[in-house]
Amino acid sequence: MLKTLKQWGGITDDNLKIILNIIRHHHERFDGDGFPLKLKGEDIPLEARIVTVADVTDALLSHRPYKKPWPLSDVIKYLQEGSGKQFDPLCVEAITKNMTKASQIQNQYPDHLIDNDMKSTG
Repeated sequence: MLKTLKQWGGITDDNLKIILNIIRHHHERFDGDGFPLKLKGEDIPLEARIVTVADVTDALLSHRPYKKPWPLSDVIKYLQEGSGKQFDPLCVEAITKNMTKASQIQNQYPDHLIDNDMKSTG
């Protein structure tokens, strides 16, 4: 996999380290109850803490075959309730203060457009 990523070009060893940190640690929890290593707080790489909050936010705001999108106010409440437990408080603060922009980005790239792009290139 690493060779494939490097063959895409422009991906440095530092980029790979960040990518691998996200892959390995985005299921860790800020309180240490996550997996695979039960890392806690700032022992979790920052990039993984950021992606965790962004991924959950996107999932909750998105339509899925098994659920409707959550209202923005419910997403913010969920993130705030998980702050310091599941999520890094600074990451929660950053996204909730910028939720309008995050929502605009999500609306700009809806899943059905991504799915269609993947079908046409894959």
